[in-house]
Amino acid sequence: MRPAATVTRRTVLGAGLLLIAGCKHTRASHSATLPPDESALNALLADEASVLAATTDPTQFAMHVQHYVALGGSTTGYAAPPMQPVGAYRRLLGSSTTSLRQAAIDAVDGTHAATFASIAASHEVMLRG
Repeated sequence: MRPAATVTRRTVLGAGLLLIAGCKHTRASHSATLPPDESALNALLADEASVLAATTDPTQFAMHVQHYVALGGSTTGYAAPPMQPVGAYRRLLGSSTTSLRQAAIDAVDGTHAATFASIAASHEVMLRG
């Protein structure tokens, strides 16, 4: 006859630790949130589209198309600069520069921060020129 198996406190504690270690804590809200910098990218893309719509200079227009693509936009629909008043362009460019600077500071992803800062610097040069 076999002796009865006894469960020790050490066995119970070890099994409990293994059970806890095997559990993975996941947040339901994490999957519902946007990836880092996604809301900034969306806002900056909209800003750049507004700047594009007001750009009259062909050289600056081409540069803004590159900015738009760098932020994730498509060149479809941006074949040539529209004819808009210059004042609207400068106002939108200034506002975009401010938004880009702040987004570069707040960015989680280093690549995004570098992209935002680079475009902000380009916009600043255009404002001064």
